[in-house]
Amino acid sequence: MLRLFFSSIWVIVAISFISVTTPTWVSGQTADAIRRGQLSFNEGVSLASKGDAAMAIAKFTEAIAFTPDWHLPYLNRGVMRMSVGQLVEAEEDADKALSLIRPDLPSAKVHSALAYQVKGSARQQRGENSIALDFFTKAVELDPKNPKILNSLGTALRVLGKLEEALNAHNKSIEMNSTVSMFYVNRSYVLEKLGKSDDAFKDLNKAISLNQNDATAYYTRGAMRMRVSLYSEALTDLDKAIQLNSNTSGYFHARGLCHYNLKNYEDAVKDQTRAVELDPKNVRAFSDRAIIHAAMKNLKLAVEDLRTAIAIAKNSSVLRYNLAYFLYQSGEYEASIQILTEVITNHPNWKAPYMLRSNGYIKQGMQAKARADRAKLAAIASDVKPTGEQYTIFNIDVAALDEAVN
Repeated sequence: MLRLFFSSIWVIVAISFISVTTPTWVSGQTADAIRRGQLSFNEGVSLASKGDAAMAIAKFTEAIAFTPDWHLPYLNRGVMRMSVGQLVEAEEDADKALSLIRPDLPSAKVHSALAYQVKGSARQQRGENSIALDFFTKAVELDPKNPKILNSLGTALRVLGKLEEALNAHNKSIEMNSTVSMFYVNRSYVLEKLGKSDDAFKDLNKAISLNQNDATAYYTRGAMRMRVSLYSEALTDLDKAIQLNSNTSGYFHARGLCHYNLKNYEDAVKDQTRAVELDPKNVRAFSDRAIIHAAMKNLKLAVEDLRTAIAIAKNSSVLRYNLAYFLYQSGEYEASIQILTEVITNHPNWKAPYMLRSNGYIKQGMQAKARADRAKLAAIASDVKPTGEQYTIFNIDVAALDEAVN
């Protein structure tokens, strides 16, 4: 069985941009420059509301050229840059906005809070979760009644494993605004991690009832259904998610796993192939496609996919172990032994590599080395597998000791 790991669910962040405002406090520019800056800013807001991030960024940049000491174009450009993954630039814009916000403005705290939310989201997307939490905490201090910022705080707490605190933040965001589907999706992650799957499903059902075009809600419910082995129901959800958003690699990866568990191997390969087309660095898709190829007896393709996966995730022992297994099955015993020796060096108390390497030694006629591996295997009191790697470990246990030692 191939699993969809919980951590493959990404963080969903909601950030508001600031709508039309007259920059009456701007100084140092002519009236015409202020007028043109305002016009560009308004055009940027209109484009942002339509989801045209690239053109919105261009218009906010125009506004900055006309009114460089006005903080709002920087702030809104930062929000838009976040939406297209320009994380460093987004945080730079937030910092610039913070430096320009006048503390005597009535909206100073609200706008500063948004800037800290942008900074937190940028750090979170870069994996700097503790720093992100600090920024979100600051944002909540400045604007405690903003449900979107509380939602961001909840996601940060959840990623750091502070589940009860995360649940509290998400509860507050929903109490403030119970009409945003994303809030329920994010709370469902926490509820599932707390072992409250029934409540998590209720949240996802609520999210979908609020927004039947929320692809993320369908994806999340499908992923959760997969984790409780409801594969047919999961497939329905994942089909809907892809119908609504056909450009997300993770959706195809998840559906591919669902097809695999339903033994629809050809469809599974097609979905994983689409996943890597959309994201050529999706290691899980390459790794899982390898296992699907193996199930279809295409060991050569399985080996190729694992080599590609390892080229991306260079330090993965799990992927190397899987590669060694398929090389062994392909009759490439020497290559398999070489890789397993490297894995054993890094994980000397992991049983499976000794099992497989002993078989390889026997195939090569190296009985003494095989006996040494079997002795080491018997001496390992506790099997210590690699941690922190969320790749499927190919199950060798069934046929591990398939060669006799003379």
